[in-house]
Formats: sequence, structure tokens, C-alpha cells
Amino acid sequence: MKKATLEKNDSLARRFGEAVERGKLIPPASALVVAVSGGVDSVALLHLLAGLRRQRQWKLCIAHLNHGLRGKESGRDEALVRKLAAGLHCECVIERVHTRNYARREKVSVEEAARILRYEFLTRTAVARRIELIATAHTFDDQAETVLMRIIRGTGLSGLSAMRLRRKHGAVEIVRPLLLFTKQELIGWARARGISWREDSSNTQRIFFRNRIRWEVLPLLETMNPRVRQALVRLAEQAREWSAVQQRLIKSVIASKGLRRADGSLQISLSVLRRMPAALRTEVVRILLARAGARMRRISAVHIRQIDALIAGASGSRAVIDLPEGAQVCRQASAVVFTRPGKRAEKLPLPELRLPFGSSVRSTAWGYVFSCRQAPKPASFKKIEGVEYADADSLVFPLCVRARRPGDIFHPLGARGKKKLKDFFISEKIPQPQRSLIPLIVSGGEIVIAGRLRLSERCKVTESTVRVVRIAMRPIVC
Repeated sequence: MKKATLEKNDSLARRFGEAVERGKLIPPASALVVAVSGGVDSVALLHLLAGLRRQRQWKLCIAHLNHGLRGKESGRDEALVRKLAAGLHCECVIERVHTRNYARREKVSVEEAARILRYEFLTRTAVARRIELIATAHTFDDQAETVLMRIIRGTGLSGLSAMRLRRKHGAVEIVRPLLLFTKQELIGWARARGISWREDSSNTQRIFFRNRIRWEVLPLLETMNPRVRQALVRLAEQAREWSAVQQRLIKSVIASKGLRRADGSLQISLSVLRRMPAALRTEVVRILLARAGARMRRISAVHIRQIDALIAGASGSRAVIDLPEGAQVCRQASAVVFTRPGKRAEKLPLPELRLPFGSSVRSTAWGYVFSCRQAPKPASFKKIEGVEYADADSLVFPLCVRARRPGDIFHPLGARGKKKLKDFFISEKIPQPQRSLIPLIVSGGEIVIAGRLRLSERCKVTESTVRVVRIAMRPIVC
């Protein structure tokens, strides 16, 4: 019987090796940080990796974070990890943190604080050693729990995809080789080999959301469907496939319609968002929030609905929505801006640029490619956003690109006379913090184009115009 058990569990090790190779999770001769808590999942992962270490020429570095939540029990976890590292001849990095203090300071749950601190520690450990891979011990059961947690909290298609076998995390990549294996499989494998591990008493405490899912919700669902875990994981796989198709479409939309502004915020046309199907718009909003720096674990379905109402201009919706962790969404006259407050445009060192006739200048600081080239006289003057046609002989070259200055005067096309630039911005409903981000095209000290808003009356193309210059501001896509 014991021999049969060992043979059965040897198949787990073989399947593990095949899964790693098939998914190209850990290339040969890789160095990786292995997150080891001392529980059965991470201890099994460590031994499975160590079993392939010589064959695959891997270099393992064990990382353990003592969260300081369970007193002497945490100390015993740490001692076991040290013993494992010594027995396997692996480098071992251990740190201690005050998780509850962090949770109070950052106003997050203890569960969330532990997760944030753990990933910060793992990333820091990897980067310090120039290691690009971090292996964590998330299992098939963890995946099912995660899907259910996200459904309960409210999520989109990408969130429903749950955990991936491999994903980018800042400067490193997270790999999860155990996602295809259940906890019971791992317990059986470890027991058959006499491998010791620690039981975390906090895993049974119902105060944590995941534990309530694990010990209360999933067992209840299993009375209705004994294979509910498999169903949840299968749902995540299907969502991931559809999400990949959707992501390609969304990236195409953002690449053509999105703009990264000089202050690091992201802007997209209001009319473009309004024309999108609701499901697509929701995912575009999520991606723009993430790229603007929002912590997406704090963004709920309620927040997304609020943003959707703002985009639609529904009755009672605000012009600005403040979100958790300082993220902010602002609806302007023709665009929606995803940003963080506190990044004041006036403090940004936006450069002055020379724009000679016949040239093109790319400025990441401004977030635009500026061009100034001779063009035939247009048959019609239908407005094209970011493009203006001007009388070349009324301009002094090279043109200058700069930010606004106190006392600036501008004569907008079609206006009776000159006005303060500030008054023009007010009439165009440009929020005050955004005004210093608008590039001005200047000729001989006089503003001839105010951003992508308006040409000056002085340099408009007329019947007597001999040479026409096409001046364009093309956004650098986000």
C-alpha cells in the first residue's frame, strides 16, 4: 500500500515538471525567489522545485516574511523555514514587519496589509539579487476561492480571470506552478515523503474574508454542486480567453484615442467613451484607472458604475469622482481625465520647444508630437482635432511651443477681438489645474494656436494666402 501511495505521489512530481515545462514557467538555468510561509503548500512547492533543481540548473532563494501576527507561532514558522533552507542548501532571506500597524496607517484590512507587505518584500528580495522570477504556492483551491471572492465583491471580465500562471509584477514576474494542483494532492504528496510543515491557526479564523469563503461559503455551495471548485476555475479559464480578445481590442482603442498628459494623467475623448458598448467601456475605464496609478483592489463595481454615470452625464452625476487611494476621474467638456490629485501642473518643468518650418518634434514631457509642414490650401476647413492650417507668410519661424504665462493675450478665430488667455480657457470650460498643461504655439511672441482648441484670427487662411502651413499636435498614446 505504501509503495502504491509513493508511486501515485511520484506522478504528482512528474505532472509538476511537465506543467512547468509546458507553460514555460521557469526556463532552465533560472534564478528564482521562492515564497515560503511554512505551510504545506509552500513547503511542497519548495521541495518540488528542489527536486528539479539539478536537472533544470535552477538557483533557489527562499524568502519568508514574518508578519508578526501570531506571536510565538510566527517564530516557529520562521524556525522551520530556516531549517528547510539549511537542509536544501538554499539562500534564505527573512524579514519581520508590523502588519497591524501598517493596516491602521494605510486604512486597509489586516488581510490586505499582509498581502501588500508580502509582495513588497518578495519584489525587494528579488530585485536586490537581480532575480526576475518569484514563485508562489497558490493552488487550485486558492484559485476557486479567488474567483468567488471577486464575484462577491464585484468584478469585470479581467477580474473574473483571477490568478494567472505567470504575470508581470513591476520589475519581476510572478509564477504560480501549483495552480493546477489541489491542496489535498499536496498534503498527500508531502505526507508520503515525511515532509513536515506548519499549520497556520489564523487560516481557521472567520474574521478574514477568504477564510469565510473557504470554511463557510464553498462548503455550502458544494452541497448544491460537489464540483463547484472545478466549475469556478473553469469559469476563470473561459473569462481569461475572452478577456484576451477584449484586451487586444481595448489596447487598440486606447492606442488610437488615449493620451498621456504632461502630469502623468490619462485622457480619452468623452464622445469615444459614450459610443462604446457598456461592457467594453467598463474595461477601458478599468485599464485607464490602473495605468493612472489606481490600486485596483480598492476599486469596486460601485465605483465603476459611478464613473459610467459621470461619462453618460446622468442626472445628479458629479463632474469629479474621488476614488480610494487618491485616484480621481474628471469629466471635462470633451474628455475624461483619469488622474491623481496633488500633481499640480504649475510645478511641472514643461520645456519650451523650437518648431522650425518643415520639422517634427516629439516631446514626452508635453505628451505630443508637434509638426509644422507646408501643405496645399485645403478645399474645406472641416475641423480636425489637433490640426490647424495657417497662413505661413503671417508667421515668424521657428515657432515656439510653451506653457501659458501671466498676462497672455489671445485672439481666437472668429472672435471680435483679443482677450486674456485665462478668459478664453474659462469660456472653453478648461479646469484651472489643466490650463498650464495646454501647449501654446507662439510666433514672434504672439499666441497663434492654443493647444488643440483654437487657431488665432491673425494667421487664418484667406483667399489671398499664398503659402499654407499645416501645424499639428499628435498625442503620444498611453
